[in-house]
Amino acid sequence: MPSTCWNRDREVAAKYRFHLQKHRPRVPLLTQWNKPIDGWWKLNYDGASKGNPRASGAGGLIRDCHSNLVLAFADFLGEQTNAYAELYTVVRGLHSARDARCSRLSIEIDAMVVLHIIQKGDGDWRL
Repeated sequence: MPSTCWNRDREVAAKYRFHLQKHRPRVPLLTQWNKPIDGWWKLNYDGASKGNPRASGAGGLIRDCHSNLVLAFADFLGEQTNAYAELYTVVRGLHSARDARCSRLSIEIDAMVVLHIIQKGDGDWRL
């Protein structure tokens, strides 16, 4: 299974001209959540797939500048790729923020493919 996932990841990466390399696992890095600046909200999210494609899900939360939870969401996406799950989650978070009347939103993005699609505006995603 891991080699199948890796092969699919390489196909998606090649399509968007990303260069992937296998590497040894890193030592875990401790991080902390930083609240957004005054008057802003922050979206933290994650989308994942057990395979590429396989069962996948999406989840996220939005907090205000006082660290209060404004909203949270979680969705089962069926059989999808990792990239689809990540991108779906950002779009879902943006819709949720809009529905909650958020006008200033900071998004923490951890998936390079999502960042590339947002910055370049390309991608053949059915969202």
